[in-house]
Amino acid sequence: MVDAKGFWLAIAFAFLAAGQIKAGRGGTKAASPTPTMALAVDHLSGSPDFVVDNAGGNTVAVVRICNPSDKDVPLDLSLSDFQAENGGRLGTDATIQPTQTSIKAKVGDKLTCVIEKITVNKLWFVGSSSAQLLNGKDAIASMTANRARAPFGVKLDGADKPEIHFVRSSKLFSQGSTQIELRNDDTVPYHFRLQLKIDGRKCDTAPALQAMDIGASSGLAAAVVCDLSLFDFLRTGLLKPDSRAGTAIIEFLPYDGRPVLATKHQLFGASLFWFPEYYETIANVFASVVILVLGALTAVVVTLALPNWLRKGNIRNRLLRVRTALNAIHPAPIAEQTRLLLILERSRLEGLRRNCSVWSLDANATLTQVEQSAAALERNTAVVKRLCRVLMSAEDPTSLQYPPSVVRRVRLSCRDAFALLQLMPLSDADVAAVEQSTRDAEKLLASDGQVLDWLETQIRSVEQAIQNLLCEPGPPKAIKRILPPRWDRLQSMNGVALTDVESWDSMPLFPGQYVLRDRRASILSLFLRAITLDAIVPLDTPPERKQIFDEFVRRCAPPADLVALEELVTELEQACYESNVVKGIKDSPVVIVPQGDVLSFSPICLQILLPNEPKLNSAAARSRIGVQWNFDDGTNGGTDWNVWHYFTNRKTPFQITATFSGSDGKPVRDLNDNPVHVTATISAQNIPDKFRHRDKRLEVIRFMLVLLTATFAIQAARQLLPTADVFSAIIGIFALGFGATTVKSLLPSASCPAV
Repeated sequence: MVDAKGFWLAIAFAFLAAGQIKAGRGGTKAASPTPTMALAVDHLSGSPDFVVDNAGGNTVAVVRICNPSDKDVPLDLSLSDFQAENGGRLGTDATIQPTQTSIKAKVGDKLTCVIEKITVNKLWFVGSSSAQLLNGKDAIASMTANRARAPFGVKLDGADKPEIHFVRSSKLFSQGSTQIELRNDDTVPYHFRLQLKIDGRKCDTAPALQAMDIGASSGLAAAVVCDLSLFDFLRTGLLKPDSRAGTAIIEFLPYDGRPVLATKHQLFGASLFWFPEYYETIANVFASVVILVLGALTAVVVTLALPNWLRKGNIRNRLLRVRTALNAIHPAPIAEQTRLLLILERSRLEGLRRNCSVWSLDANATLTQVEQSAAALERNTAVVKRLCRVLMSAEDPTSLQYPPSVVRRVRLSCRDAFALLQLMPLSDADVAAVEQSTRDAEKLLASDGQVLDWLETQIRSVEQAIQNLLCEPGPPKAIKRILPPRWDRLQSMNGVALTDVESWDSMPLFPGQYVLRDRRASILSLFLRAITLDAIVPLDTPPERKQIFDEFVRRCAPPADLVALEELVTELEQACYESNVVKGIKDSPVVIVPQGDVLSFSPICLQILLPNEPKLNSAAARSRIGVQWNFDDGTNGGTDWNVWHYFTNRKTPFQITATFSGSDGKPVRDLNDNPVHVTATISAQNIPDKFRHRDKRLEVIRFMLVLLTATFAIQAARQLLPTADVFSAIIGIFALGFGATTVKSLLPSASCPAV
């Protein structure tokens, strides 16, 4: 059956073409006349003025015409023929029903306006066109029309959005143009040209935009060649084609050579192939095998090796930060052992991290324990830094910033914290105790301006004891005219110490006085200890005893060194002097302990002992003797009678040497006038169990078993490969359940070494 609507539409196009003005056929757009009449036109229907329906090409617009002049203007409205963008005239019919024959002049500032309705028929052009609104022969406004599509029956063969396969043209596969099927559903033939656009790039006929004819109710095959830039190998050459959206542009042409009558846009789906479709099957088979093997290896790498490698890097960075922090610490003697233990712990964790293979099935558990130990090490290092800052603030013996009793308590709290930190690993209770001791030390140093009852009680008890000793009972109290023996020497060296002694009990005590009064009380307490010894055994004999007491009195002069005074009093109480220590070094056997075999990567406390003189091993006078250590491993030696050290090389004997010097800086010499030195041989023979590692060959065998098992485990993924691209195929493999948990459960893991 013939489509009547299409038949009459074809006849209308024929008549329309025959009636076109010759000037329009030239393809050159005529210049729009410039409005010459003083009339203002307001387009009430918006822009464009005419929106054309898709059935008959009819449209309506409403305009308002106003007279801004001072004279009446006659109205003789008409609309010129519409002209397309390419210059062709359309042969439209326009109707304007005038509402009045003229427009009155404006009254003051108020304009006189009329509203007119314009009806246009035969707007068959698809796209934008324009016409002039005329009043008589004068153009007063430009009118535009827009039409989206026209009911032409030529389209791509298939559904409303057909799927078209495009293959990249290639001489290697003798692949040329792609055939596109078109269909004409109308009962009239059409003259047209075709162009395809995909992602803004063209697929043209050869030659481009050539005119073609299609018969009534028939089909046509058109050959197109696409822009090669459309074909990206990664998207179109792996396993399956790339799907994109495209637009077919069909331009309908008149048979007499006039411009385009109408343009139709039709959407389609484009499947882009890098290779011919028959080759795609071969490529899929090969890719399936490669993907299976690479998928297994990738799965093992991604779920096992890569996470372990990243974790090792993170642990390395954390341990490097710890090493930097420990190297920046300048500890007091009571903190040296703790710092050394932290350095050893860091070295131990670094050794475990470095020797842990990323391919090992036990690496996850080992690295987890190392991470936990590294976190504890970071915490302990931070605490040691805090404690060392506290000690640094409080260690100056001549500082008037803190009361000496507060400094002593701070050192005691720090000593307790350092002792607990040496118990690695720390329990939760130990961690809490360390934090509490650290807070106590910090709080004591921050107590300036606060009332300290314990300190006031301590100061007043010393002041009362000295007042009872040096003052007459009274009342009123007054210092004795003749002071007890030795006290006059203190008054001559440090007159401030006994100033206003008779009124100490009536003087108020407040935080601002803590430093001065506590220092005075500390000096007086030490002096009282010294003269108590004099009451028992006079300090004049032997000469060394008198010499130490004289040095003690001299050091009482401001600013007094309380630490040195404490050591001098202790030396007097022990009745052991520098000469005794020097004589013991010269005459008695001197040994270094321990000797022989020790554990590597373990802290060793090296001590110098005099076995035949046990009293000298704890004598305060030893502080007057300088000791210089040489560990024979390139590290710096210590300068104390007891030092901490550790050895890292196995089965290497180290010759440990210690030399001595007196308080005058000169070496201690034996009877033959040779410098006295003591030696010991130490060898680090054993490695602790926590540093031992499993045989690497066993790890390799276990890993290969995991890889083979994983390859067989993902055979089910081969169903996905012919219908998926390479990336979705790999994702599908993982989606089948092969992950880190699967890898780790393939073989039982042995217990990890304790960290």
